[in-house]
Amino acid sequence: MKLRQRFMITIVIAVWNQLEYTQRCLESLFIHTDYPFELLVIDNASEANVGQFLDGLYRYMDNPLYAGSQHCRNITVVHNKVNKGFLKAANFGIKNAQGDPLLLNNDTEVTAHWLSKMVRCMESDDDIAVVNPVFNNPQPGGFFFEPPNHLTNDEVAALIDTLSERRYPDICTAVGFCMLIQRFAIEQFGLFDEIFNPGIGEESDFCMRVTEGGKRVVCADDAYVYHKGKVSFEKIDAGNKIAKRHLQIFLDRWGSTWRRDAEKFNRENPLQYLRNNVTQAV
Repeated sequence: MKLRQRFMITIVIAVWNQLEYTQRCLESLFIHTDYPFELLVIDNASEANVGQFLDGLYRYMDNPLYAGSQHCRNITVVHNKVNKGFLKAANFGIKNAQGDPLLLNNDTEVTAHWLSKMVRCMESDDDIAVVNPVFNNPQPGGFFFEPPNHLTNDEVAALIDTLSERRYPDICTAVGFCMLIQRFAIEQFGLFDEIFNPGIGEESDFCMRVTEGGKRVVCADDAYVYHKGKVSFEKIDAGNKIAKRHLQIFLDRWGSTWRRDAEKFNRENPLQYLRNNVTQAV
């Protein structure tokens, strides 16, 4: 399938400290991204060394060690004087995106052809509003892949690329760590509800609006992105009070509908074929 020539994808990354993970994330992006993109980074009042690193991102441009940088059309770094929370930063990024927004957590590492695969998935059906890649952290009622410990991220990605049947299955709700959103979905269903600020639950709430509105939320089952998970949020919500409160808000809104969709997903288990293929291969 030939990709339509979109203007570009706007990759939105909210950062709050965690220099080591942020650097890994951005370096993987500048190595592996193979589709036109602009980068919009929102610095949520990070420590000075993080801000300095972000202000020097143009060092990666035209560097032959970072082949993906040739696809980068622009880099914008916004420094917030106070930490406004992940969700407000994400909404700011979506509102200011020049292309279709893709939210990417700073504790991720992308792999070869990740973005072109997600775009190809998105282009496969006009009703697709949200796309997630396969990833490594289990999510209840969602989708996941548990890679063998002895394989690197790039080796896992190569296996998935070879063994995927590119079914692009519907999933209950996306996970916000790496979430490509069609612009029409923002226009039709709105931004994330900031009642979920600083985060947790907002992407599920958004996706329920999308699917109940007749559009699709799917997994690009040939794309793999590694996600460390909870690097920043566990410092904010050590006692899980925020998570519990947001879960209750979500269930009050969508409980019966989400359970229906989750039960259907678990019953059909559309990604089990991929887990089986990879297990057999290794």
